[in-house]
Amino acid sequence: LAPPSSQDGIDAATEGRLRAFGAEQIQRAGVLLKLPQVTVASAAAIFQRFYFHRSFAEFEVWAAASASLALASKLEERTRRLRDVVVVFHRLQMREVDGEEGAPEFAGGPTPGIEVGAKEYE
Repeated sequence: LAPPSSQDGIDAATEGRLRAFGAEQIQRAGVLLKLPQVTVASAAAIFQRFYFHRSFAEFEVWAAASASLALASKLEERTRRLRDVVVVFHRLQMREVDGEEGAPEFAGGPTPGIEVGAKEYE
């Protein structure tokens, strides 16, 4: 039984890296949100199951990871505000942005806030 990503031309190695990346971001966000490890593990399981039914070409990893953590926090009754989950994932994503020298642009410094009225969030 082949995952849907393979039908969209994503090879198994790339899919494995994307799955590991998503689980790693869930773990990092769980630490920042001070969630118990059971909740983080539930989020990772939800994330993995989601991509057994949907393709990585269809849905962005960051969106699926944040949604998985928000859902798991509700399922495990360790609810965090959705705003907090979004802000944490935004900050994690900004840490990954490369600057001019190839190093993460916001590593070790403050991450810019989310401008809610920005065009990209409409």
